[in-house]
Amino acid sequence: MNEVREAERSLGRLLVLASVAFLVVLVLMTVLSALGAPEGDTVAARLAALAREDTAYRLGFFFASLVPATMVPLMALIAVAADRGGPAARPYAVTGALLVAAYAPLSAAAYASQYTVFTWLLARDLPAAAPWYFGNDHGAVITFDLLAYAIWGTGAILLAWPLLAQGGARRLLAWALLASGATSIVAFGFHALEVSAAGPLSVASGALTVPVGVLALLVGRALARAGAGR
Repeated sequence: MNEVREAERSLGRLLVLASVAFLVVLVLMTVLSALGAPEGDTVAARLAALAREDTAYRLGFFFASLVPATMVPLMALIAVAADRGGPAARPYAVTGALLVAAYAPLSAAAYASQYTVFTWLLARDLPAAAPWYFGNDHGAVITFDLLAYAIWGTGAILLAWPLLAQGGARRLLAWALLASGATSIVAFGFHALEVSAAGPLSVASGALTVPVGVLALLVGRALARAGAGR
């Protein structure tokens, strides 16, 4: 019994730490990205603005590239929590965790390109920089990022399924995962079909990861307290 309680408490503490790390990085990314957003109605105008000043833009994407590094541990710990639902939950937990791990390299590379390859081209050749610009809906970078989040979304839905039966904050976490995951998948599909709603849906999917982080934090606190016998 003591071993089970200690395991619950350790899982809870790790889940709290992972949630806080994820939320802090997400807030920094959001604030800096908003500050660094270039003005202009066209890709060319925004590229010209960034060529003049891109410090906040680069910092925003630096923190964006750290999001997968905090997302993967968070989702792995959620997978452990989902696995507590019994043998039937294990295939969902394992497959979901593997898909989340697969999303990370694609997304991190897409974000990191904005303060590496894109910045280098921006200083030398604006037309060549355009396909690498994250805000270019016809560029490869945004396509790879949306693909990455569609993969993440599939994993999130699988992780959510066994949590739905566990009740309390875990069920709420499951609904947040389902909402963000489904929105990510639809956003990629719309992007592939060149539907204008892809952009807003992608933003909505990102916004929905905030309740994922907050609810995971609450689940972690509950596990830590239960493990401590409170």
